[in-house]
Amino acid sequence: MLGRFLALVLGIAGVVAGSQAPNFTAHFMQNLEGRVDELGRLAQDITSDRERLGYTRKMAKAACEAAEAEMVREDCNRAEETLDRFDALMALQTKLKDASGWERPILLAQTAMSDTRVRGFAENAMKEFQPAVPTTAEGAGYAAGTGGGLWAIGRLLFGLLGAPFRRRDY
Repeated sequence: MLGRFLALVLGIAGVVAGSQAPNFTAHFMQNLEGRVDELGRLAQDITSDRERLGYTRKMAKAACEAAEAEMVREDCNRAEETLDRFDALMALQTKLKDASGWERPILLAQTAMSDTRVRGFAENAMKEFQPAVPTTAEGAGYAAGTGGGLWAIGRLLFGLLGAPFRRRDY
């Protein structure tokens, strides 16, 4: 009896948590758009400065690596990191926009697990995220899937744990 109750509680927790996946992804995408816009302006400034001086990105990187002054190398490394971060976040933004509402939460989770930059950004977005009632089909679908899955896992786990203590009729 206790096992069934705990499985039900776990299932309800799954419904609540799963229903938030599409809403969190939308929140993340709004933050991502702001970050991409900000980095886009910086990347444009860096690229414009390099082009004005007659450098391509590859040429500028080579010149930076060959620079004798440590300050110049550090500035170049920072500029290159900014361009790399912009490219990565722009690619993620494109992937998320091209994905369906059902695919986005899974794609975001996969990317956050494999890319530390995205993981940190997602953690920051989570700090300001406010859960909401699932009003979309995707939210309801994720709620049902997560809730049902966690209920089944809880039911199996608590059933196995309680098996030795059941009364047997012989």
